[in-house]
Parts: sequence; structure tokens; C-alpha cells
Amino acid sequence: MNNWKSPVQKYVLTSIISLTLLTAALFLLIYLMNWQSLPMMLLIAYVSCILINQMIFSILFKYAHQKQLEKYTITDSLTGGLNETGFAMAYKHAAAAIQPDSCAVIFIHMQNFRLINENFSINTGNEILKQISHGLNQTISDDEFTARVNGDQFYLFFHEGNQALIHARLHHLTKTLLSMMPAYIQSYIKLEIGVCVIDDPALPVEIIQARAHAACKFNQGAECAFYDALILKQMNHEQELNLLFDEAIRNHDFLVYLQPKINLAKQQLGGAEALIRWQIQAGLLSPAEFMPLFERNGKIRQLDLYMFEQVCIIMRKWILQGKELIPISVNLSRQHFYEADFLYTFDAIAEKYQIPRNFLEFELTESIFLNPDQIHLVKNGILKMHELGFKCSLDDFGSGYSSLGLLKEFEVDALKLDRIFFLDIENKKAKDVIGCLIDLAKKLHVAIVAEGIEDIQQADYLKQLHCDFIQGYVYSKPLPVDEFEQWASVWQANHAASEVHID
Repeated sequence: MNNWKSPVQKYVLTSIISLTLLTAALFLLIYLMNWQSLPMMLLIAYVSCILINQMIFSILFKYAHQKQLEKYTITDSLTGGLNETGFAMAYKHAAAAIQPDSCAVIFIHMQNFRLINENFSINTGNEILKQISHGLNQTISDDEFTARVNGDQFYLFFHEGNQALIHARLHHLTKTLLSMMPAYIQSYIKLEIGVCVIDDPALPVEIIQARAHAACKFNQGAECAFYDALILKQMNHEQELNLLFDEAIRNHDFLVYLQPKINLAKQQLGGAEALIRWQIQAGLLSPAEFMPLFERNGKIRQLDLYMFEQVCIIMRKWILQGKELIPISVNLSRQHFYEADFLYTFDAIAEKYQIPRNFLEFELTESIFLNPDQIHLVKNGILKMHELGFKCSLDDFGSGYSSLGLLKEFEVDALKLDRIFFLDIENKKAKDVIGCLIDLAKKLHVAIVAEGIEDIQQADYLKQLHCDFIQGYVYSKPLPVDEFEQWASVWQANHAASEVHID
């Protein structure tokens, strides 16, 4: 409490001074008059005055302290605006007076905001968040409010229920926010927006916020998405999948599909990637339908371990059948890296089935490498993979914000070029980029795998550039294990036998 201009603090200061002076004056009077028998009533009155004054002081001080705590509770320490608790309190007050479908709650997420912190500084990122908060407050009326939650996320309360008008306001808001940013920052600002028009003001604010958040999550590329029956259906579908997860693990409803990798120089089967499918009553589900859900709720770690063990079981069967092993890669979620010793669990599974570690490869997506909070964890994880004998590769290189710096910082064994590189392979610049990446990888002793190759012209050109491996429909789609074994048998019969042997 450094602000001595508040009424309570003025009262406290005045009371202390006045009581001190009154006490001094009375004792001086007693001394000068040499009163031997001061009337008891005067003494009682004086003591009562002190007690009453102290009681008033205690009540007012407690009131001031409580108000100060309330302010801290509802205020965002970075922007000075409302935080999530403050937004909930403001909404509760506003909801008491609004009509159905007359207002909306908007969820705003700054996509890839971490890149601002990583490429510039955390201080720069904080300044951007302050400007965003200031800009949002500039674009709303007196009976509307906004709050920052979870770092780079904001909520807005609009006194508007018409979707077209909300969309127009949000379009203007986005342009206003961008105009406030320095030119070098604008390209990093991409807002994902979800809107929930409030059909029942009596609903708890948490439900309204969850609906706005869901609209943002299921946005199909629009400038803003509105919560509706389709999104509710999708949410119910995800909830159903979540409830089925444990039973699906027990029943082995998650299936391993294998997609071959062809060694271009030898025209041999050089390996395969293990891909997951989910067999439910309605048919097969692709990973895109359930993997993001399990990534969010943490079940992805259990699923990764399940897939790894299934691959080991397959490879153990091949060993017992006398078949030659090929390296198989499995996908590894970023969530594992938060556990320092997670690789020992994978190693124990490989040991259980007596699988040589150099035939097992972990595929890591670029998002793992770009999270500044995980960089040291990933580096240590890759070192431990190599200590245990596993291989690792950087998957989907070029699909997002990959940089060549990743090849310098992380000792990966293979680089998987995303199919985006090959969509316009007739373009000279595209050819030059592919050629440079292949040459660089060879100098770094990193294998190159071209993903998503669909026609023979692409394959022939990559062979000319001495690309190491191709994975794509030009040779085969992902296949169930039994069909993959048949495909591999035919391929090996038509080409030279694989030179890959068990160590």
C-alpha cells in the first residue's frame, strides 16, 4: 500500500496524529495542573475514545486490504487488465441483464506466438501481449470487456449476437491489432478465433468459454468460427473415442499399418514406417481423427508405447520365421520428453522381444524441436537414443517452420522431406532447393527420405539427385502387416535381395 491518497489511509494517518497529540496534551495538562484526583469519567472517556478509534481503524484497514487482494485476484499482472477470474466475475454480472442470443463470448488464440519469443525475446513477446490487450480494449464499448488467459490467449465479451455483425467487428479488430504491430512482427501474428453466441445466459461461464474454445479448435480455416450443432457433434464424437480408448488398447483395436521405404540406389526394400489405424464398429479411423485428441489429453504416450510393442512383436515373428529384418520407424510424441527416463521403457520392450536396437527408429516431428522449453530435453533424449542403439529421424521437414539450424543443433540420423517439396517438382527453383538439401544432408551424413512421392517422374528425378529413400504411393500405400509381407515378398522376388542383416 504505497498510495497514501486513499480515504482509508488518510483516516489512519490523521487518527494516529490526532491521538498522539491528544494524549500528549492531556498528560501535559495533568502535569501542569498538578491534578491528584483526575475524575474517573474523564479517564474512561479517553480510553473509550482510543478503543473506538482503534476499532474503526481495524475495520477500515481490513476493508482496504480485502479490496487490494480482490484487485490482485482479478487483474492480469502483465497487461493490467482482467485475468480469467476477472472475466468470470464480469460475465456473471453482465449475464444477469442480457437476453438470449444478444451477446457473445469470443476466444482468441495467437497461433505460433512462441516463435516471437524464440526469434526476438520474451520481453518483446510480453510487449506484444500488452499491445494486443490494449488494442482489444480500444475496440470494445463500455459495457464489454476482455481478459488475457493462458499466455497468448484472450477472451472477449461482445454485446452483439448477430453473426454477420460479429464477423465484421472481428475483421476490423484483426486489422486494428495488426496495424499496431511493428512491421517485422506482423508476419508472425495469426489469430485463431472461436465465437459462442450465448443462447442461455444462465449457463456457467465455463461452459460458454469451452464452446468458444471448441469453435476455435474445430475452425476449418475461416477467419472466425461459430459454435454450432456440428461442433457439438464433433465434441461428442471425441468424448466417445476417449471413453473407448482403454478398451481399444485391451482388444488390440489399434492396428499397425506399414508403408515401405525404397532404397533408390539399390532398388531394395530399405525399411518401413509404422502407421496407426483404429478399427471401430463403423470401420477404420485414420490417425487424423483421433491422434490430436490423445495428444491433448496425454493418452498419446500410452498409445506410442502400444505401437512400439506391436512393432517389436511383428519383428520378433519375422526373426522366428527366419526372415531378414528391415528397419521400422515409429512416431514419438513430444510429451515423452518431459519424463527424463522415458527411453528406458522403450528399451525394456525391445529387450523383451530381443530386437536389435539399430532396426528401430523414432520419428520426431519438427514441433518437438521448435518448442524452446524442450530444446535441452530433446537434445538429451536424442543422445540417449544413440547410447541405447536406437535411430532417430526428423519427420515432416519443411511442412511448417523448419530451419537448417535444426540439422546443426540435433544429431538426427535421417531427414524426411515433406511432400510439399515435390508438388511442383518441375519448377527449377523447387529442383534447386531439393538438390541443395540432399547435398547438405550427405555432407552431414544424414540420410534423406522423400515422403509423399506419388508418380514415377518424381521418383526418377530423385534417383538422379542420389536421394537415399522414397516413401509414397508410387510404390505402395500403407498396408496391413500381412499385406505388407506379401508385397515385400513380391518386391524382393523382382529385385535384388535386401542386404540388411541382423547384427
